[in-house]
Amino acid sequence: MKPTPPGRSPSPDTATSTNVSQTFNQRHAVSQLWDQTIVSETKKKKSTIKCPTCETAVEQDNATFPFCSKQCQMVDLNKWFGGDYKISRPIEQADLDEV
Repeated sequence: MKPTPPGRSPSPDTATSTNVSQTFNQRHAVSQLWDQTIVSETKKKKSTIKCPTCETAVEQDNATFPFCSKQCQMVDLNKWFGGDYKISRPIEQADLDEV
């Protein structure tokens, strides 16, 4: 092995390079796993809302979405029929254009 000139670092041997590479790969794998977990949790939060009638958590793929059940759908519909819910002003063309 050659002596290291003054002011220079010794060149890394193969074992050290391998250890650094393994450490980098492990950290990269952990980082990717963390990113996947965060994305998964974010999707779960976005896909679950509260039922407007009883405030139970409801998944977007539920057949009665945004309600948790057929019963909550009927309770809400009954509130419309009973006059509990009202449209505060007449519908204008601008409102229809937004839809």
